[in-house]
Amino acid sequence: MEDGNHHPTSDVSGCGKSLGFVTQRTNEQQFAEWFGRSKAVKPGGTPAVLYRGEHGARLDDEHLQTRLNSLSFTDDREAANTYAMSPNNSHLDHVAKAPSVTPVHLKIENPIIENLNDPFVDLSYLVSKLGSREAKRIALKFDAAI
Repeated sequence: MEDGNHHPTSDVSGCGKSLGFVTQRTNEQQFAEWFGRSKAVKPGGTPAVLYRGEHGARLDDEHLQTRLNSLSFTDDREAANTYAMSPNNSHLDHVAKAPSVTPVHLKIENPIIENLNDPFVDLSYLVSKLGSREAKRIALKFDAAI
C-alpha cells in the first residue's frame, strides 16, 4: 500500500501490468475535493473511469508514455486493450511490447473542446477559444493532418 491513500489496481486487461490507482473508500471526501468540477464524468454525473492502452517499455519514473506529445483516454476498456495489443504505427512496431491498460480518473475542469460526439474541431472555434496566434501555430504544426 502506498502512503495509506492509494493501492495499485489489478490488471484490467489481462495483458500487462497496470499502474493506475483507485482511491480507497475511506478517502472518498479527499477524492471528491481533488476531482472538483471535472468534466470527466458518466452521463449521471459520477466520476468516469477512463482507460489508456499503450505498449512499449516505460522508464522507471514514468506512469504513462507517448510518442505523440499527447495522451488519449477512452471510457471503453476493450478499445484501450486494442491499442495496447495492436500497434497503430506498424512500420515502427510489428508487435506490441509490454502492453498495458491503465485505468484512471481525470480531472478536466476547463476543457477547450467538450463535444464528445465529434472528434473534429474547426479552426474558427480554436481562434475563439485560444486566439488567432495560437490557432495558427497549431494549424501550421499539424498542417499535414488537416
